[in-house]
Amino acid sequence: MNVICFDLDGTLSDPKLGITRSIQHALRELGRPVPTADDLIWCIGPPLLGSFKKLLGSQKEAENALLLIESALQKPVSTKTNCIPA
Repeated sequence: MNVICFDLDGTLSDPKLGITRSIQHALRELGRPVPTADDLIWCIGPPLLGSFKKLLGSQKEAENALLLIESALQKPVSTKTNCIPA
């Protein structure tokens, strides 16, 4: 069996929409202020746990935010990613 793997984030697809919406969802569910997608661009790339620690101020709240994202990602995500034009 031959397998081909693609690392899509930032190469073939733009992850901004999916990642920032997921972060916004978690913040909203936690009752925290929700920054714009453009204000969350710095969260794309580094581990989300560290980004949430900066946003929320504690390890426990960061872990709760990740659980909220995991729950939200149980839904199809193909509509949350845009292709980068060739």
